[in-house]
Amino acid sequence: MDPENQLLVPDELIEPLPLIEKTAKSLRGAGADDHGMVRPRAKHCLDIRVGKGSIDRAARIMDTLVKALDARDIELVHTEDKEWGTQLIVDGEVLGFRLEEKTGREKNIPTPAEQKRLDRDSWYRYRFPDYKYFPSGDLSLKLDTGYSSGLRGTWADGKQQRVEKCLNKFIAEAYKLAAHQKAAPVSYTHLRAHE
Repeated sequence: MDPENQLLVPDELIEPLPLIEKTAKSLRGAGADDHGMVRPRAKHCLDIRVGKGSIDRAARIMDTLVKALDARDIELVHTEDKEWGTQLIVDGEVLGFRLEEKTGREKNIPTPAEQKRLDRDSWYRYRFPDYKYFPSGDLSLKLDTGYSSGLRGTWADGKQQRVEKCLNKFIAEAYKLAAHQKAAPVSYTHLRAHE
């Protein structure tokens, strides 16, 4: 956490890792969901969920973070069948993480054609959404801390900070979480399973 060790995210992507290039390419080629977000479709990509306008920024953040993790011998693994698609192995402990964009919303004003349909079809009004959702431009870096660790799990854009300035804090918290998991007592159900 010393100031001289602070990670700096560049304004442009410089010599990106192959994993970053693959993830960004997959994000650019993905179709947006009904909230305007894209996720990589290719296998073994980083767990990123952002709007198209945030792909370059997300790539710069993750390239800086992954290079820093590599320098600290923190391994990345990918899982296709779990909620946290990208995981870190910190001191032998597996920790899920992702980068995502918050969703904004606004009142959904019907177009003239939609209004005509609303006027003549009483059932259509129940299917017409009250709000439209869109990418807000605000990113969040998340660490799967579980429910009982009491550790911080989210670093988000706000009035006073940007995710780019939180990468060292994220890594420090990952080490704390790994230590917490190692020290956590074995659960009662786990003991019963081995009786």
